[in-house]
Parts: sequence; structure tokens; C-alpha cells
Amino acid sequence: MAGNEYFCKNERRLFFLYKTRRLSQWLYIVISIDDIKGKESLEAWLKERPEDVRQNCAVFIAARSALRVMPIAVDGFQFSDWSQERHLQERDLTAVPILRSVLTSAVAAKLPTGEVKASASACVSPIAAGSAGAAAAVWSCGRGDCRAWEAHAEADGTCGIDVAPLNVDDIKIKTEWPAVREKLLNDTDPDRGADWSFWIDWYEKILRVDPQDWDLLYEVAVSDDIDWEASPREVNAAIARIVEKHRLLREIADLKAQRDQLASFTASAATRSHNMPPELVDDNGHVARSFQIIWEELDAAEEELRSETPEPSRLAKVGQAIVDAAAVILKYCGQKADIMITEASKKIGTAGGKAIVVLVGSQTEAAQKIGHELIEFARLIMGG
Repeated sequence: MAGNEYFCKNERRLFFLYKTRRLSQWLYIVISIDDIKGKESLEAWLKERPEDVRQNCAVFIAARSALRVMPIAVDGFQFSDWSQERHLQERDLTAVPILRSVLTSAVAAKLPTGEVKASASACVSPIAAGSAGAAAAVWSCGRGDCRAWEAHAEADGTCGIDVAPLNVDDIKIKTEWPAVREKLLNDTDPDRGADWSFWIDWYEKILRVDPQDWDLLYEVAVSDDIDWEASPREVNAAIARIVEKHRLLREIADLKAQRDQLASFTASAATRSHNMPPELVDDNGHVARSFQIIWEELDAAEEELRSETPEPSRLAKVGQAIVDAAAVILKYCGQKADIMITEASKKIGTAGGKAIVVLVGSQTEAAQKIGHELIEFARLIMGG
């Protein structure tokens, strides 16, 4: 026989490696995804990959496995007194540790930084151990996860848990989740109850296979501003502050994108008419300066929100400056809208002039809304 033959034994499975001289490449007869029936065959499949890739793949599979049983665990620890079992009585566990561990492992599958890996390790090992004796239906889901990983993973093995549905074959998470969701929405227990809306929204996005906000989830996973040992109400309140911060950042980014689109539109229209974009009819320059203030302060707000510890007084000051500047512009638009339309129409036509004035007004109102929200957010992070 041409070529060389090698045999090696790995996890009780014989691998045959044959190097053909004609093709000058290795051909492997190895385990396939269809062969995965339990812990040993899964480990054998994983070990065919480089170590770093293998670890990231294992986290992806473990995270999705945990997500499937998460509703049961949340129900048990938050509402069914699982924490009163003898080996857990001293800990008085709520749903928070369960939710945190699953969230962190999900983030680690996508963004495996050192901080996230350290937090995720606590939930990955128990999941893998528990899966060894799972039913055939669970391993069917595991094979589905392996296929999803192969189809969507990056070269380093990282992969978002949102690339494929959790429901596979005989495992139907949606039949268990609605009842748990209802309990979370109505959790008014004075000691253990909390607003669970962040967790509900996160899990339902997973079930719908909607894209995740990975920047937000990453910050929740690694933030030092969350005391995970505190009560569920305090933990979820800290998460709500992070959620609101990211929502404000998105609103600012969206408004800047609208501004750029407006600038592009007016420039394009002016070029077609061989003229300059329409100017505001502003005798004393107050309105033009107010526009400048809005965009400068929105930049300042974005910078402050992205800082490690946003300063409430700074955010409140920025928010008030935006509100005041927007008020000047809106008052001007209300008084001189007809003149603005006339002047703009000379540059880009009647329809375009009206559209520009409407867009300027709507963007200014959006900026004013963000200003008020920055003030409220400053009060929120001050605890007021």
C-alpha cells in the first residue's frame, strides 16, 4: 500500500490516519457529530480541535445546554423552595446565581476574555458533568448545538448563542417558559421578589433567535457595580442602570446617524441645483449656536456614559444644556417655519424645503428628549 499508516487510540476510539503520497495530505477517519451519544463521544469530537478552539466550543455547547434547563432551575430556586434542601439550606439561594452563571457562560462563548472566563468557569463544569447521564433527547440537542457551532463559529471557536433556536427535536423549552415568565412578572415577595424584566427580555430574545446586544451583556457579566451577593431587588436595580445607560448610548448614536443623513441629503440636493445647502434665517446667530451646543453636548454625554464611572452631576449639566439649546431652536422653528421653508425651497425645491424643516424639528425634539433622559439617568445613578 502506498504511503504510511498510523494508528492511535483516543478515548477508546481508534483513529486511522493515512497519508497518501499522491495527494500529499492527511485524510482522517474521525468521529462525526452523528456519533455523539454521550459524554465520551462528545469529548472525543471536541479533542479533534486545537485546544483554544475546543475550549470555546465547549463553552458554547454548555451555555446552550444550561439555557434549555434554566426555566426549571429559576422556578425551583425562586419559587419552589429548592434552596431549602439540606445541602443548600445555609445559602438561601434565589434565581440570581442561576441567571448570572448562565448569562456569563453565554457571554464567554462569544467574548471569551479573561474576566468573563473566570466568571463562566463555575457554571460550565457542572453542566458538562450533568449532561453525561442525560436522556437521548438532550444529546439530540447537543448534536444540534455542534452543527450550529460548525456552521457559525469564528476561526478561534467563538460563537454567539443566538445563532440557532434552542428548541431541537424533542426538547421544547417554550412549553415550560410561559409559566415561569408569569411568575417572574408577578414576583412581589417582599424579601426575594424583584423586577425581572431584564432577564425576561434577554431569554425571550434567545427563544426568538433575535440578535443579542453583546456590549450590554458583556458589561452586565463583568461589571463591578453589581453586588451579586445582594438581594434580587438590588441586583436587578444595578442591572437596570446599565441597561438604561446603553439605551441612551443607542439613542445618541441613532440621532447622530440621522444628522449625518440630513447633511448628506442637503449636500446632494444643493449639488444637483449647483448651489449651497439652505442656511437658517438667523439674524443674531443664537439658533446656529444652539445647534452647535446640542451636538457638542451629545458628544460630551456619550463620552461620559462610556467612562468607567459616569459622573451624575456632569450628566445632569450636559442634559440641561441640551434641553435649553433645543428649546431655543424649537421656539425659532415655531415662529419662522414659513420663512425657513421659503429659504430652503430656493435651494432644493419646495418639497425638499418642507422636508428639511420637518426633519430639523423632529431631530431637535429627539435631542431635547435625550437631554431630559440624561437628567433622569443622573438622578437614577445617584439613587434619587
